[in-house]
Amino acid sequence: MAEEREKLLQTHERLGLSAEGGSLEERARRLQEDAEREKREIMDRIMAMEEEERVRREEAEKARREEEERREKERRIQEEKLKLLQEEEERERIRMRQQRMEEEERERARLEKLREDEERRKRAEREREEEERKLRVFFLLCC
Repeated sequence: MAEEREKLLQTHERLGLSAEGGSLEERARRLQEDAEREKREIMDRIMAMEEEERVRREEAEKARREEEERREKERRIQEEKLKLLQEEEERERIRMRQQRMEEEERERARLEKLREDEERRKRAEREREEEERKLRVFFLLCC
């Protein structure tokens, strides 16, 4: 009730219908002041909304840049991990190739040794057979 009465008084004051009355010039001046005050309030609200919008845009832009920087950093990290992995794989391929070459060399050396051993055995066998033949010839000639 008191609130309604207060609103009614404010409305009357705005219209220049106060209990005291007053001249038309006074009412016109008050209406002009009220209009200017309302205009300033509206302008202040507009400026505040514009400022809020500017701040919101700046914050959104900052968040976008931060997200972009985070993604770029993550991309660089992933690229570095991939590079390290590729380098490790290349080292492993080189190590395996070298190991294979060493094994092949050992196998060649083993086969060469077997061949040489076989040649020595055959030579020794031939020499033994030659010695036996010479002994038989000698015994045949002697006896």
